Amino acid sequence: MIWNQWYAVLPSKAVKSGKILAAGRMGLELAFFRDGKGNAACVEDKCSHRSAVLSGGR
Repeated sequence: MIWNQWYAVLPSKAVKSGKILAAGRMGLELAFFRDGKGNAACVEDKCSHRSAVLSGGR
């Protein structure tokens, strides 16, 4: 059986449409954003190809 653990890292209202929000949590640098449907999403704040900081982009 696989167990998933979720942690609240910031309020949903802090993630604005059209903006990327950088935040460090639990030893990770994260990038929060809203997709085209307005759903909040989060990825590691690092491009897997060039190691660039994603939150610095548009």
